[in-house]
Amino acid sequence: MPSETVKRIASYVPGYVGYSKKESREASDLLIHNYVASAASSALAKLADPEARERVEAALEGLKRKLETRDYSRFFELGEIDEEVLEQLYVRDLALVETAKRLEEAEDASQLAELLRALERALDGSNSVLRDISKAPPAVIKPGRKRESILWRLLRG
Repeated sequence: MPSETVKRIASYVPGYVGYSKKESREASDLLIHNYVASAASSALAKLADPEARERVEAALEGLKRKLETRDYSRFFELGEIDEEVLEQLYVRDLALVETAKRLEEAEDASQLAELLRALERALDGSNSVLRDISKAPPAVIKPGRKRESILWRLLRG
């Protein structure tokens, strides 16, 4: 049964089912990335002033590069992942989606550029966690070792 966080993400991103099943991980990750990219492009398109658009395009390009870099492919192949670790990933995805949603409310180019930079930082954090999970030895990923695992400590900060 999906967590409340997964349900909230799915309310923004149709088709998102989370990462609990190996078969759906890559599709869910791609849906998040596409949602963020689409929201950013739509927000940029709303800017009428060419100078403002040009300033914001640089921030958008940085975000797009990060969205295209998915250097954690082993994550998609892992077996079972601890539910608490997954919940931390969902919280990060929700933060990405909700920040992307705020792009619609941006009132000017500087606010839009700041939100794009915030998305880029959030994406860095999310990608870093996914890379750490991808590198984690199988014993760290298996359920029942939550609190002792290196991964658990990384996610809890």
